[in-house]
Amino acid sequence: MYTLASVLNGIVPFLLLPLLTRYLDPKAYGTIAIFLFAITFSGAFTGLSVHGAVNLKYFKTDKKSFSVFVGNCFFILIFSSILISLIALFFLDKIYEFSGLSKKWVFLAIAISAFQFVNNIRVIIWQNQGRAFKCGLFQVLLTASNLSISIFLIVFLNWGENGRIWGISLSILVFSFYSLISLHKSNFVRFRFNRVYVDEALRWGIPLIPHVLGGLFMILADRFIITHHLGLEKLGIYYIAVQLAAPVLVLGSSFNSAFRPWLYEKLENKKNETAVFASYISIISFLIVGAIYSVFVYLVFPIVVGDKYDEALQFVIVLILANTFQSLYYTVSNYILFEGKTMVLSTMTILIGLLYAITGWYTVSSHGLSILPYVLASISVAYFFLIWIISNRINPKPWFNFNKLLPEAQKFFPNLSTYSK
Repeated sequence: MYTLASVLNGIVPFLLLPLLTRYLDPKAYGTIAIFLFAITFSGAFTGLSVHGAVNLKYFKTDKKSFSVFVGNCFFILIFSSILISLIALFFLDKIYEFSGLSKKWVFLAIAISAFQFVNNIRVIIWQNQGRAFKCGLFQVLLTASNLSISIFLIVFLNWGENGRIWGISLSILVFSFYSLISLHKSNFVRFRFNRVYVDEALRWGIPLIPHVLGGLFMILADRFIITHHLGLEKLGIYYIAVQLAAPVLVLGSSFNSAFRPWLYEKLENKKNETAVFASYISIISFLIVGAIYSVFVYLVFPIVVGDKYDEALQFVIVLILANTFQSLYYTVSNYILFEGKTMVLSTMTILIGLLYAITGWYTVSSHGLSILPYVLASISVAYFFLIWIISNRINPKPWFNFNKLLPEAQKFFPNLSTYSK
């Protein structure tokens, strides 16, 4: 169910591309891309990632105490949102100078990131309750309403990029109100201040901020770099390529939702050969899927994308390669998480993210846009192998002991026993 919901959420925007690319010019798409970046970036600070603490607390306390804990996480959300808004107000002119994002959209992005935090809490509790259908339906309906409102505002009211921005914002706002009402009716939130719970949530959330920021640098820094050096029009063209390559990341994320608990169970039961063999199969499968999807996108590109975005074709295949290796990251990083070495991943992510941001900045300023996707792809490939090496040092497994892996392979491919003789 989680995989189906993720795939639907990835497919619907993809199917909408032929419509939007014919109603929105590249500059308009650039504005939308930078607004989405602002929401994601703000989300690292609004709430301070304490929704992860909610996920853990659910299993460690009774419902009454848990509801108070959730209420205190909302107190953190309110305080952090006000604080980040005041900081943004102080640097408003600099933000506009570097990003090109209108001042009114900056504060809207902060507000929407806060509302999205509420939705995250609702989804997390459903997941912990095992209510996969409700969780999946919520996510699909949110995406559908987002796109429906956007189409109405863009096509029928001719609002241009403003229509897409308000489509995103209104859908998240409406669903966050539903989430809050649903949490209240289910007795999962009580607004009673508790200093101990606030400290506990912050101890969980604040150390994760470097990891979140590192991931943002890796995935979203290019939006900021392109806007600053080349303008919103070039960002709009690049963003189309990013959207076409995105389904590979969606597939990787949904795969990880199923793979991680399965892998943990195997590692806990010392079935290391089974875990490693499954990881190898996953790696090979992702490489095959990435190659097939690259061919597919190359063939359908002229149909899906309008003439104004022809330049994006030279970027999309390389971005699919980068996204493929970012998805492969899950096949090796979970071994590190199983050992509880989250700080190692946080450190590596922030370093790699900063490397991409710095390299991308000087690459675009010196050589334009054409080299940037290759920088991302190179760093993604290097990052995957680096995490693989670190994973095997922290949690040694028989990655290269093929004599141990052969019996696992023979379970799936019986003919291998003949060849091995």
